[in-house]
Amino acid sequence: MKVAFITYSMAPYRTKQFEEIVKINHFDLSVYYIGRSVKTRDWKVENSKLFKEYHLTGYFKLGNHYLLYKDVKRVVLENDIFLLGGYNSTAMFIFLFYIKKYHKKAIFVMDGISPKKLA
Repeated sequence: MKVAFITYSMAPYRTKQFEEIVKINHFDLSVYYIGRSVKTRDWKVENSKLFKEYHLTGYFKLGNHYLLYKDVKRVVLENDIFLLGGYNSTAMFIFLFYIKKYHKKAIFVMDGISPKKLA
């Protein structure tokens, strides 16, 4: 089974979580990043040796996000299940469009929620 996780940027805690999950479940995981870096964090994150990681190319920047991303359709066709994080990005709407069109499964991931932003 091919699983894709779509998220904004690399994070050390996320890499460790997914490495442990891959060790236990032995599925084929690819992580796709729609952003380049997080300005408010000074993390040094190594690429994983247990799953594949890709940085998607964005076009037409609006605020902190891009409006379009290259290869979304290809990514959807190549994977079976999608974990979606960072739903405030237009990339997630584009991914959801193709996921629905090609009858794939999607799971929304809610990690890293800041308590200060809940109020």
